[in-house]
Amino acid sequence: GRPIANTQLYILDQNIQPTPIGVPGELHIGGAGVARGYLNRPELTIDKFIKNPFSDDPKARLYKTGDLARYLPDGNIEYLGRIDNQVKIRGFRIELGEIEAVLIRHPAVLETVVLCYEVQPKNKQLIAYVVPYREAPKIVDNKSIQESNVELISQWEHIFEDSYSQSLPGIDLTFNIAGWNSSYTGLPLPAEEMHEWVDSTVNAILSLQPNHVLEIGCGTGLLLSSIAPNCPQYWGTDFSPVALQQVEQLKRTVANLAHVALFKRTADDFSDMGQESFDTVILNSVIQYFPNVTYLIDVLKKAITIVKPGGHIFVGDVRSLPLLKAYHASVQLYQAPDSLTQLELQQRVQQRMRQEEELVIDPTFFTALKHHFPKLTNMQIQLKRGHHHNELTRFRYDVILQVEGPVSQTVDIPWQDWQSHPLTLPTLRQRLLQGERGSKEKGNEKEEMRSQAKETPFQGFGVRGVPNARLGTEMKVLEWLANAAPTETVGQLREALSKHQPIGLDPEYLWKLSDELPYEVIISWAAASTDGSYDVLFAPRADLDNKLKAFPLSNSPFPISPSKKPWHHYANNPLQGNLNRRLVPQLRQFLQDQLPDYMVPSAFVMLEALPLTPNGKIDRRALLVLETLQDRQEDYIAPRTATEETLACIWREVLGLERVGIHENFFELGGHSLLATQVMSRVRDTFSIELPLRYLFESPTVASLSEHINKKRKMTKKRKMTQKRPPPTNHSSNDREKIVL
Repeated sequence: GRPIANTQLYILDQNIQPTPIGVPGELHIGGAGVARGYLNRPELTIDKFIKNPFSDDPKARLYKTGDLARYLPDGNIEYLGRIDNQVKIRGFRIELGEIEAVLIRHPAVLETVVLCYEVQPKNKQLIAYVVPYREAPKIVDNKSIQESNVELISQWEHIFEDSYSQSLPGIDLTFNIAGWNSSYTGLPLPAEEMHEWVDSTVNAILSLQPNHVLEIGCGTGLLLSSIAPNCPQYWGTDFSPVALQQVEQLKRTVANLAHVALFKRTADDFSDMGQESFDTVILNSVIQYFPNVTYLIDVLKKAITIVKPGGHIFVGDVRSLPLLKAYHASVQLYQAPDSLTQLELQQRVQQRMRQEEELVIDPTFFTALKHHFPKLTNMQIQLKRGHHHNELTRFRYDVILQVEGPVSQTVDIPWQDWQSHPLTLPTLRQRLLQGERGSKEKGNEKEEMRSQAKETPFQGFGVRGVPNARLGTEMKVLEWLANAAPTETVGQLREALSKHQPIGLDPEYLWKLSDELPYEVIISWAAASTDGSYDVLFAPRADLDNKLKAFPLSNSPFPISPSKKPWHHYANNPLQGNLNRRLVPQLRQFLQDQLPDYMVPSAFVMLEALPLTPNGKIDRRALLVLETLQDRQEDYIAPRTATEETLACIWREVLGLERVGIHENFFELGGHSLLATQVMSRVRDTFSIELPLRYLFESPTVASLSEHINKKRKMTKKRKMTQKRPPPTNHSSNDREKIVL
């Protein structure tokens, strides 16, 4: 901009001389608005308030702002940053603000900060932190977005094809859990826990009394084998031919499945499906593999049209966005050594969150959905059932949407806030046993509920914000990450956790009360709290059966405020990592075209937002490096063979890195299952060989995977040579003797 009235601005060099147009200098302010100095700070006043060499008034002063700026050709002044952001690298004095000023001009960049890190003594490197625009068209065009959607779906298809192909012979076809592996160990989830997961999901769906069912993403038939025998019509769709082949085999070996119809198609393909042709649509453990929230909305919109009035859409196993950090912190803590510091663990958690390849949804998305699709009359957002505390029960939830069902009555229910008046399980059981308007317990913790209950007949009562005992450890870990010193270790954290007394209630204990007493226990996660707390409602079963039949499928009893935000606020973007990998080379080239090489950052870290201090300024200390540069430099060993060099080049392109050592772990560098499919696809095209995807998981370094490639190429070459040998010719007995000799 330009100076305001009665103000003069000067851009001066170290010799207090004006800089030429375009050359950065320190911004000085003169004029009537300049103060006389700092109160009771004479030394700072002398340093900052200097004599004005451009004024005839001997008392005139200039104020040294410490800001870096330059004149533009049109007379405007461009702010570049702070003088104290000036650094010296390899003998060159660099203004970090100047790099930021160029980077912010890229159309895909919303915000940016450039910092200098001394990764080794006398070895400084520049790191650029970039917040790209959330709207993808700023980075790539709509055509590229569609291509990315198709590519992502294709990658998941490849992963599942490879996973289903590994099914062991003789396996129980009704319980094929191939691919259901733990995020913590990488090993298959325990069969006992998976049985509980299947049983609770099947029970939830059967409670909807389905007859005409469409299951989108039926997989190997985990749910289908138990639900379809109870339904006269059952359609199953999946994008995996291998999965559908296994279900066909299931139909031939298990009774009461002959009527099941199977179709190979993606989730958004509703062709040949008439309106109101099903009473139940199942999307269980499927939507996390959708490319984005827009795709999810499209699928739900189409599903609503094919559901009969009063029917349901069951969206199961949804990963919770408010708990995404807790999930990654839990996994990374499990895998971390005791010597890992708080800062290093924080880095790992942040990195995994940025690289999240699955679609993760905020429960409030479904609340907002009701406002956009009037046919959705009732809804319930449920915690997962199960006694086992695992990643399925802790970080996922189910949603039941009812289409054009009976509208629930509005019931005045007395609510109690757990934070104000914590309860215990015996206290709740006693209150339910009393079964009267107000609690007869002494104390003031029930006063609010007692006064509300007097106004209307007692229908039940609810408790808000019940701490989730399943997530007690995870909440302590997040607290430690937020408050512990950067040098504290994981070992110290584990010691503290061993002494931690969990608070709250396991929701399964509350559901058990429904088996003991004449109350329906309805637990909701609609409030979408980042601490995993939930709301619980205790409704007399008599009232539920007579007056409130639609009550369990409605969130109306729960105090949820409707939210109206852009759709992308309710979910992460699984394509963001792919877009960022495309963006980094663009940013690097953009800077190289305008700045000398020594001013181009060696690494670019993509963030969803820049961390801020309580005063609203950028918290530079809180910015975390995407990877530990020092460790990578010390462990780096260059490729030794042509195969290793080619493979390292593939990794660099897929991961968006400048270099990759032969012993660096693909997944520790930021790789994940989707990127693994890209690597193996390029390996197939480059080396003309077929390698299973699991090879990369088993051999996650360039050196180890190169060995598999070389062995496979030798086998392929040997096979071709064998095929080219001429057929044997008939010889006389003398000739045969000579050959033998």
